[in-house]
Amino acid sequence: MINTKKTIKIVVSFIILSVSFCNAQNFNMTASQLREIYDDVYYKATYPDIAKAYGTSDAFRHFVDYGMNEWRKPSAVFDPTYYKNHYEDLKYGFGNNAYGYYAHFVLYGRNEMRRGSQEFDPVFYKNNNSDLINAYGNSGNHYYWHYIVYGQKEKRAPVSINDPYYKTWNDIKEIRSKAYQQKSNNSQNRPNNRRSSNQLKSGEKNYKVDHTNGLQTF
Repeated sequence: MINTKKTIKIVVSFIILSVSFCNAQNFNMTASQLREIYDDVYYKATYPDIAKAYGTSDAFRHFVDYGMNEWRKPSAVFDPTYYKNHYEDLKYGFGNNAYGYYAHFVLYGRNEMRRGSQEFDPVFYKNNNSDLINAYGNSGNHYYWHYIVYGQKEKRAPVSINDPYYKTWNDIKEIRSKAYQQKSNNSQNRPNNRRSSNQLKSGEKNYKVDHTNGLQTF
C-alpha cells in the first residue's frame, strides 16, 4: 500500500529542490565559507596521495579545484556520499551533482543541524556538551566548526556510545588528538615572516567557489 503522506512529502521536496537548488552553480558559496568545513589534517590523513603531494603545505586549494568533483571528504563532519544517501530530498534534487551537496551543507545543512557524515552527529555533540550550548545556543554552524578546530584535539565524543561509528572513533581518538596537538604546536612555532593559516583564510574571503572552475575572484 502506498504511503500517501510520504509520497506527497517527497514530491513537494523534489519540486522545491528542483526550483531552488538544482542549479547548484547559482549557489553563492565563498571560499571562506567552504573553509569552515575543511580540515587539512583530516584531509591528508584520509588521502595519502594528497599528503604525499602537499607535505606540510595547506591542501585547501586542491580540495576546491579537484576534491569536490572527486567526492572527497573535507573533514570528519562532512562526507558528500553519506549526505547524498542519507537525505532523500537532497538526492532527488541534486542527483550526481557533487557540488550541490557541498553547497547545500555549507549554506543550509549546518544551520538545520543535518548530519553530514557517519563520523559526526551534531545533535548529539550539542546535547552532550553543555559548555557549547551556553556558548553557541542554537547556532548550528558553530558545533561543526568547534569539533573540527577543538573537539578532536580535546577527544570529545562525536557520536553516542550506541552509534555504530563509536568504536572506530574510540580506537583512533588518541592518534587523532596527537595529530591536532602537533598542528597547534607547529602553528605556534611558525616564524613571524611566514603567512599564518589565519592570514591565508582571511585572504580567501575575496574569492567565490565556482562549480566548474574552482576559486575565482569576485
